[in-house]
Amino acid sequence: MRPSNWISGVLLGAMTLTATAETARAYDLSGTWEGKWSCSGFDGGRFKIVQKLSPLLISQTGDTLAGDFDGGWVYNGRVIADPNKLEKGELILMYCATDNRPGVGDEAEIIRAKVKTKLGADKASFSGLSIYEGTFEGFFEVGTCKYSYKRISAATPNPAIAPCP
Repeated sequence: MRPSNWISGVLLGAMTLTATAETARAYDLSGTWEGKWSCSGFDGGRFKIVQKLSPLLISQTGDTLAGDFDGGWVYNGRVIADPNKLEKGELILMYCATDNRPGVGDEAEIIRAKVKTKLGADKASFSGLSIYEGTFEGFFEVGTCKYSYKRISAATPNPAIAPCP
């Protein structure tokens, strides 16, 4: 290989590694988040539930996530980075107790959210929507929820949130 080709190859490799490292940093969503959620549903009558102060802990390994909303609602998830905008992407979270039998057994919920981060900073946010079903206080219900969170610390929770079994 001629020296100029070798140098070009080294530079291209370094740029690829840098882009990969930047993507990984941009999408390490681990940390402590604060936000709010609201759900509208139907259980024979229409209702709305609002949680204005909701803590969220996220632990991430690679592109997989484990999240704990409000100290007990645990989800598994995955993040997808936008290859054209390293600070943006989407995530999906699935409630750990989700099953495929509506109205029988545990609840089910899937959240889809848009993610924005800031390279090299704790700053990150997501806003998302979900659909859910479950039996609560003896009534079967279905609903949709809106989520809005901002990360207040990028430190991985200690202990880390364990993924669903």
